[in-house]
Amino acid sequence: MPTDEVLSAESVAELRHELRTPVNVITGYSEMLLEDAASGNGTGVDGDAQLAEPLSFLGDEMREILRLISATLPSSATPVPRASLDGLRVALTARQTRVLALLAQASAAPSAQQPDVADDLRRMTTAAGRLADFSGHASEMSSIAADIAATPVRARADAIAPASVLVVDDIEDNRAVLSRRLERLGHRVACVENGAEALARSAAEPFDLILLDVMMPVLDGFSTLLQLKARPSTCDVPVIMISALDDMSSTARCIAQGAEDYLAKPFDALLLQARVGASLERKRLRDREQDFLTQTMRVVDAARAVEEGCYDSGVLGEIGRRSDELGRLARVFDGMAAEVAAREERLQQQLRDLRYEIDTVRAATMTGTYPIAVAPASHTDASHSDTSGPDTPLQVGRRVGGRYQIFEVAGEGGMGRVFRATDLELGGDVAIKSLRQDVLDNDPALLEWLKSEIRLSRRITHPNVVRTHDYGEADGFTFITMEYVPGVSLRGMLEARGRLTPSACLSLGAQLFRALQAAHDQGVVHRDVKPDNVLLSTTGVLKVMDFGIARLLDGGDGAAEDGAGTLGYMAPEQLLDEPVDSRADLYAAGALLFECLTGRLPYEAPTAMSLIPRILTGPPPQASEWNADVSPAFSALLASLLAADPADRPASARHVEVALEGLH
Repeated sequence: MPTDEVLSAESVAELRHELRTPVNVITGYSEMLLEDAASGNGTGVDGDAQLAEPLSFLGDEMREILRLISATLPSSATPVPRASLDGLRVALTARQTRVLALLAQASAAPSAQQPDVADDLRRMTTAAGRLADFSGHASEMSSIAADIAATPVRARADAIAPASVLVVDDIEDNRAVLSRRLERLGHRVACVENGAEALARSAAEPFDLILLDVMMPVLDGFSTLLQLKARPSTCDVPVIMISALDDMSSTARCIAQGAEDYLAKPFDALLLQARVGASLERKRLRDREQDFLTQTMRVVDAARAVEEGCYDSGVLGEIGRRSDELGRLARVFDGMAAEVAAREERLQQQLRDLRYEIDTVRAATMTGTYPIAVAPASHTDASHSDTSGPDTPLQVGRRVGGRYQIFEVAGEGGMGRVFRATDLELGGDVAIKSLRQDVLDNDPALLEWLKSEIRLSRRITHPNVVRTHDYGEADGFTFITMEYVPGVSLRGMLEARGRLTPSACLSLGAQLFRALQAAHDQGVVHRDVKPDNVLLSTTGVLKVMDFGIARLLDGGDGAAEDGAGTLGYMAPEQLLDEPVDSRADLYAAGALLFECLTGRLPYEAPTAMSLIPRILTGPPPQASEWNADVSPAFSALLASLLAADPADRPASARHVEVALEGLH
């Protein structure tokens, strides 16, 4: 068949679009008038059979016209013989005559004299004049000059949530039908006649939904859709394509480009309502999800602020007013953050109080250097105190092992002196502990014990534990090196101050139990916790030292190897030579804190023989009886630590640390 005898697929699609457009207008207005008649909304249409009857017949005519158009002009991209258009024109002309007659009959009805009804019928009559228009140019269709925005909104029963909708269509009749439909649903409607205007309008104000025609001048629907989805401000706004192009390829193309839905003209009113409602509901859910994620990130940022110590209380107030789980989380979090801030301020104040105690002792000391050894010289056996004779390499001013330059004596204990030295190889100060040679000579196995001490100490890496580095030998003398802590021993503090304030003791105690938990986590029991083995740096950091008599928990019954501690701090099970575990350290730490608060040990007696029965049988004393500034809660916690039965003591050092941090 010659090309001029065939209508191209593109022309078929255009003509199909042209012929379906007036059907869309007539169907839309007639359905709305019939809805008014059924609802009895007081417009004068209800009860007017002279109007309702021809309108109902119009629906049948429109369905038949659509059938004729679809039969002759298929939606698939298929050329059509031009000869077939003659038969379609004849059939549509006959149907057009019938439609115009029905509209004339409707216009003669009493209620048709109402202005709004008359206006609708006029629109339908104008559209009917185009039912058999084969011009193929949509732009030549006459538009109906009416101010749609001034048309009153008619009430309907099942209105959905109001939204802001933008209608984009180059044919005014189509815009009018859609506007009327959407306004009846309770929506706010704005209209533009091409894609360029749609892009400008949507950039200037937000819309919840866009209804977009496909075939338009200036900028068609496909291009407009692509640009809407490419812009951050409109990419999430749902777009429903509404077009007389009902072929599958157009539908698929629009969906692929991001359209929410596709609705062919003439559309069914209920289908339009359903798809608009579904699109708005999906947007509402997306907006709600995005808002939830945004607000959740604000909570996350607040958590980060708490971690960094810069949280502003009340910053989550807006989120906290939500009625959902996120609002509840924000309220709980804000309360917890306030508690954390108060707790942090309380702990900082306790640390400041502890540093004040340290500074007071430093100010009263001429040299400004403080003992860091197991005990100050006054607690050392004088017969063994001189371990730095002329033949001893560990002397002030000498270099030991070619590596350590000794500057001063930092302290002294039962095992020997402690010196401050500089590591010439790595730099920085270290503490060097000399070991009494007579002790090593009398016990050859002691050197192996010393190595075991170093291995145990190395397993415990914690800011509140003195790090042990290594051991060495120089000119027949044995020594160990460890972290040097400038500051004061707790024993020196107590000798200078008598007792410490409860606030300072809370800071001291929390750090002490953190150190013990670090050791217990590695299976190490200190077994000689006492003020002599606790150091306090100039900044208030507590350091526990001398795990010399500590032993690994054995793999059998979970108890430690027997060994001596210091009377007055020893748990009853240690005094009885029974196996001990980490709870023996809790007892000793409780005795230490009792002494810090009261200036005395929990149990005192003239002799060791009279002291031991009191420790084994006496009820735990109350620190508050010796110091009225100690709170009942603090006193009760210490009493639980001093329980004779290990089973009656707290479960772990961590439990005690948490309890201390909660006290005031």
